[in-house]
Amino acid sequence: MRAFIFMATCLLGAIVTIAAEGDDPLVGRTICIDPGHGGTAETDSYRVGPTGEREEWINLRVALMLRDILERRGARVLITRTEDVAVELQDRATLAVENGADVFLSIHHNATADPQANFPVIYYHGNASENQAGIELGREEAAMEHRRAEEHYVAIEEE
Repeated sequence: MRAFIFMATCLLGAIVTIAAEGDDPLVGRTICIDPGHGGTAETDSYRVGPTGEREEWINLRVALMLRDILERRGARVLITRTEDVAVELQDRATLAVENGADVFLSIHHNATADPQANFPVIYYHGNASENQAGIELGREEAAMEHRRAEEHYVAIEEE
């Protein structure tokens, strides 16, 4: 629970920094919450904690709690999944874009060597104008991946 309170505080802090002035900066904001992963219990065994709890289940519970908190504060909340099902990455992004989300938050709980640690990892993406470094990094990574794919294709042709 401490981890959730900490995570919620961090998220609200991030959202408040982009919000307009007013009584509650969340009123009228559209926030898209993405509980990471989902629907992978049959296909992988590496997202499982020591008690058998799967990351996607924890992500979903945290996302649903956060949704309730944000809605009580007046935000319009979109959520990419409400049950343990797979949702394509493109569909997650499309939901946010087509509904004019002010913020996209992707919730994850990654592994750590410390069995006492329990913390979320939150990926935040606001407007492109507020994240020029992230946009440039994405472009560079896409260009590198494109070059790798071309090299791989050439290598296959030469075989």
